[in-house]
Amino acid sequence: MRRLLYIACAVLLCLWTATGWTQALYLYPRAPVAPRGMTQTVTAIVTGVNVKTGTWSVNHGATLLGTNPCVLNEPCTIGVVDLTAETDTLTFTPTNGAVSPSTSSITFTASPTPATTHPRLYITAAMLPALQAKAATGSPMYTAIKGPTGYGYTASEYYTQLKSGTYTNNGTVYEWSWSC
Repeated sequence: MRRLLYIACAVLLCLWTATGWTQALYLYPRAPVAPRGMTQTVTAIVTGVNVKTGTWSVNHGATLLGTNPCVLNEPCTIGVVDLTAETDTLTFTPTNGAVSPSTSSITFTASPTPATTHPRLYITAAMLPALQAKAATGSPMYTAIKGPTGYGYTASEYYTQLKSGTYTNNGTVYEWSWSC
């Protein structure tokens, strides 16, 4: 009889831990990184208890954005913004007291510095000589871009053609309609 009781208790204990009856607090993300001045959100999920509300707190000069304390019995999300580059510790303390507080370390990095070289987008200074060589007069690629005559149209010529409703390309006339 005692052996049966031990087996029943073991099965009950396994079911209890496997089905999430244990009380726990999860914070997501645990260690996020964000640029200073941007808002980083963190979500707290309390399991195994009926009251899932709690209070957020943060150290340093960060500002909390959102409802604090959380008043709904569901995952609680808060936004944190800091104007200085530093690491802030965000703490969620459950109201019920049955679950220990949990923390998330948010690293706010310095703002990225804008590029001062030109051009600034996909094309780099190292790519410019090769692109300029491809745009040389007589280059097949450059000629194809300029159109069948090698001269192409200027922006004002394209506008004039589109405004009139007719666009000619390689002898083909295209009729444009600006109405839906």
